[in-house]
Amino acid sequence: MDFVSAYIFGLKNGANYTQKPDMGRKFFYDYKARQAYQFWPQDVPKLTRFLSKVGLLPLVIPKWVSKANFDIEGWIISMQDKAEQTVQQAEREGEKGDPQDWPNVYVQLRHALIKSKLGSNAEKQQVADMVQQQRLEVASEMLDHTLAGFDTSSITLTFLAYELSLEENSQWQEYLRAELAGVSDITDAKALDSLPILQAIMMEALRLHAAIPGNQPRVTPPNAQLGPFTNLPANVRVQAQAWSLHRNPDVFPEPETFNPSRWLDSNAFPELATSSAEQLKEMNKWFWAFGSGGRMCVGSNLAMLDMKAIVAGVWANFRTRVQDGRGMVHKGCYVADPVGHNGNYLVLRIEELRDEKPI
Repeated sequence: MDFVSAYIFGLKNGANYTQKPDMGRKFFYDYKARQAYQFWPQDVPKLTRFLSKVGLLPLVIPKWVSKANFDIEGWIISMQDKAEQTVQQAEREGEKGDPQDWPNVYVQLRHALIKSKLGSNAEKQQVADMVQQQRLEVASEMLDHTLAGFDTSSITLTFLAYELSLEENSQWQEYLRAELAGVSDITDAKALDSLPILQAIMMEALRLHAAIPGNQPRVTPPNAQLGPFTNLPANVRVQAQAWSLHRNPDVFPEPETFNPSRWLDSNAFPELATSSAEQLKEMNKWFWAFGSGGRMCVGSNLAMLDMKAIVAGVWANFRTRVQDGRGMVHKGCYVADPVGHNGNYLVLRIEELRDEKPI
């Protein structure tokens, strides 16, 4: 969350839960507890509004969920307001200041709004008025990006650790370790991005265990076309889901099997690769872990770098085995974290490679 909120709002305006663990614990409790009730506002919004209007919403959504939502929304707005102060200071002083404090995602949306509503020659007071008028709309966008950015990486990494640590997949730890041994600095982003086995492992984990495999709803414009269906009327709710796309056996043979080989170039890895160049191209077309188009995840590149750095840091130095993986089944929700078992998600046995001592 610290990384994601820093990317969106700037480092000095972000969460800083690493140094404020009590605040982090409250946020994580609120966030995870309210997840079970996402179905109502997302999938039946009209019914949810009606139940709220007639005072019956507590029958399906406990009152404390509204309090948790209110606290999270207030936290997002506070970070956004700080980000706006950072932008205004830069405009007054004519320079951005420390790059790490620049609110990249917030500024992108802010500038897009100004351009679309005011044009490129807006006066300062017009911009200030618009920013204030659009404050809640922008905060809604920022909340989506912030909440989508931290839990998804955690879920993906947990399932990746599970798959890599199963006995039948343990050879991929060795392939990965051999690849990492040729990298002088595993904190170098360009070096990590150049590792095909690491990339293949990440892609297969994201394919088989997409953190958001559930429905991505959209509303049709007039005369829309969706696959073989043409001239759909306006305002029809349609959706696609990564879970189904990633399990098409015509594109991903043996789709339920964890097989990073399918993502390797057959020219570079003739003994390991199982896909042709044409198959690789087709798989990339069907890959939907980050969505696509105008609503694609804005932090996909950051997420890949974060996860690759963590995977490299762990498996360059440790060997892992599954001790208890009974909880590693996806929840049937929009965000599909593990169901857990006896209070645990996944228990691993970790061995340090330097002296092979178990930890």
